[in-house]
Amino acid sequence: MAETTLIVIPAALFDGDDVPVVADDVPAAFEYLASSGRECYAFDDTDEWAIISPLLQMPAQYAGGTLMCTLLGIFASETTATDEAVFDVSVEAVTPGDEVDLDAGVSFDAVNTCEIDPAGTAGYLCAIDATLANKDSVAAGDDFRLGIRRDCDHANDTANGDFRLLSVRVWEDV
Repeated sequence: MAETTLIVIPAALFDGDDVPVVADDVPAAFEYLASSGRECYAFDDTDEWAIISPLLQMPAQYAGGTLMCTLLGIFASETTATDEAVFDVSVEAVTPGDEVDLDAGVSFDAVNTCEIDPAGTAGYLCAIDATLANKDSVAAGDDFRLGIRRDCDHANDTANGDFRLLSVRVWEDV
């Protein structure tokens, strides 16, 4: 699989989800891990915590193919490699001139679900690729945001403790 990296978004650029992508979301907790000097967002295993990226612009090199994102992070305490955390990733795209009132609310497309397995040791880096099939018709030059939430009441979310998101990479499968 060939890929073109479009954008890398460090966790610090996200914001707690004050306007829920899905009703009853709770803003994820921003954390500074003093022992390692890393910034992250923690996603609880009992409440559906979420974050939203800042408004970004889809780079000109995006050719309109399969849009992907990779969630990079660590589990705070989970060590069982057969457990999983389930995440929903949503895309909201706006083309300048669209008849979308950005002052009135959000217009995220349907969620894209992915499952991430612990690395087997707490604190070890984990990565999961999510196919963004529901991408709100985003095209090169469009402004867009990502909404990311842990779907902890999903039947497959069996991982215990927080998942700490360090960064998100948006890329195109070419």
